[in-house]
Amino acid sequence: MEKNILLIFLSPVKAKDGKISETHYKNLDGENTHTTNESAVRYLLKNISADEKLSKIFILASKAVRENIENYSEKITHLEYFKNRMKKFLPNVENCITEETIYNYNEDNDGEENLKSVAEMARQIQNFTAKSNDKIILHADLTGGMRHINMMMLDIIRLLEYSGLKIGKIIYSNYNLKKNLGTVEEVKNIYDLFQLISGVEEFINFGSVKVLKDYYKIHSEKISDALKNLLSAMENFAEAIKLCRYGQFKIAIEKLHDAINDFSADENNLNDILMARLIERIKNEYKMLIATRGNDDLKIIRWCIEKGYLQQALTLYTERIPEYLGENNFYKISQQDYKKLLEKTSNDNRNEAFYFLNNYLTYNGEAKNSQNQIEPTEEIKLKNLQTEMANYFQKINVMYFEQVKKYVIPAIRNKNFSYDDWQKKFFENINLPVDWLPHEEIFADEEEICRSLNLLNKLKNSPQILLNLSNPELDLIRPIIKKLSAEFEKNPKGFQRIKKILEFVETSNVETLKKFFPYFKFKAQIFRLQYMLEKEIFSLNVDRKIFLQIMERYFRLKDERNHSNHARNDIGEFETAKDLEKCMLDGLDEIEKVEVK
Repeated sequence: MEKNILLIFLSPVKAKDGKISETHYKNLDGENTHTTNESAVRYLLKNISADEKLSKIFILASKAVRENIENYSEKITHLEYFKNRMKKFLPNVENCITEETIYNYNEDNDGEENLKSVAEMARQIQNFTAKSNDKIILHADLTGGMRHINMMMLDIIRLLEYSGLKIGKIIYSNYNLKKNLGTVEEVKNIYDLFQLISGVEEFINFGSVKVLKDYYKIHSEKISDALKNLLSAMENFAEAIKLCRYGQFKIAIEKLHDAINDFSADENNLNDILMARLIERIKNEYKMLIATRGNDDLKIIRWCIEKGYLQQALTLYTERIPEYLGENNFYKISQQDYKKLLEKTSNDNRNEAFYFLNNYLTYNGEAKNSQNQIEPTEEIKLKNLQTEMANYFQKINVMYFEQVKKYVIPAIRNKNFSYDDWQKKFFENINLPVDWLPHEEIFADEEEICRSLNLLNKLKNSPQILLNLSNPELDLIRPIIKKLSAEFEKNPKGFQRIKKILEFVETSNVETLKKFFPYFKFKAQIFRLQYMLEKEIFSLNVDRKIFLQIMERYFRLKDERNHSNHARNDIGEFETAKDLEKCMLDGLDEIEKVEVK
């Protein structure tokens, strides 16, 4: 069952020579009205069925209407008169208007107090709806009160609508002073303009059309073909975002480009006129995607990031970057291996560039012929070398942090630490299993480790930096600061805090240190690409180091996508959405800046 409730701002009763002034409303049957709000109540009763009676009237009552009526023969307040008058039309008026439905409003309030009044009236209505198991429909009369009251009434309606309440009729009593004639008008279509604007805003900010669909369900009459085409293109685009299917997304962007640029408003069609006032905003916000009809993968990914669609951006980054690199001549595959690549991808829908950079020469477990020993395939050779290198770099990580504990921290304590000198000696003593692999291409995290240890050295000499723990300079060791927060509260001085940090590093084991410092994350995929470059399976048209940096970031993001897609229990590399967003944006910037020979 449905229950109807009405929200009004009570207007004062007009009286002259001891009598109440009356007004005739042409769309109300029977006697003249005695109060402005009476017209709204009677109109509402006329337009709802008998079994959907008016359950409650919520009243914003100013100081003026809580005082006695001037120039009237009886001593009675405007509020009391309205309530008495309603008995003629509402048999249940005592239940309909109660202390709980009346809010005493002070018209002398300032802006902030007005907002508090809005919140309080919304709370009173919510309290009523929370006690009812029926479907509640809120109607509103916007006629009464001072000029700014309409804004307050709309605020209350919007608050309640967003809390889940259904909005029914919005009424305005229009009065012609010369003719002494009134007309009760429904102005819900004007209120609904807020929903149209909200719908466009939702599409701009989030690529969603839910609110727009709700709006046009109500205003479905006279939708032009151009507007239908635009709404269809917007809905297809929204669906493509949700499903994140690149082919569908690409087509949806092209259709959106066409529909937006083809839209021309019929000046006799209200729906067209309103959309024409909003479409420039859509064009401006979507210009990254629809400036041209062709699609740019980097712009699509960047748009998804800016709109907060990080999972879609991550999927597109993982699936599309390899093809983007191939299409834009970042590399060239040898003719012999290109033929092999075509054979490997001929029986499925895998993109050639994606397969090449992700899977080509990946060991697939081919068995050797035990009776007739044959030369190991490139895949087997690579697998053996990958295993050797993985074990090797695991040892390097252990060696590195052992050196940090045994040499670096004591040196920092004595204030004579030079990372550059120590680093040079450390890496000079490392012999790589292959002589064609420059060490700067492997130790991608070395610079960050260097900056972290140099920061410890700086803090030892300038411990006052640790007095302000929110200092961005400390971000490099932020995990350690969080770990030792309780210790820092007990030791508020800078020199005490650096002492605690150094003690923590010195006494932690290697696995613990890996959680708080960057370490050498050997990537088998990067090594595979280096191997393929060495064997001239493919060549580069861009700087080798930059290409491997791009791919190293790509494999990190791909690993993150696997973590989220497969709902793994372990935590991926990126602790926050902001970290992931930054990594993808840095990657896009990195790719866009590359000079292709």
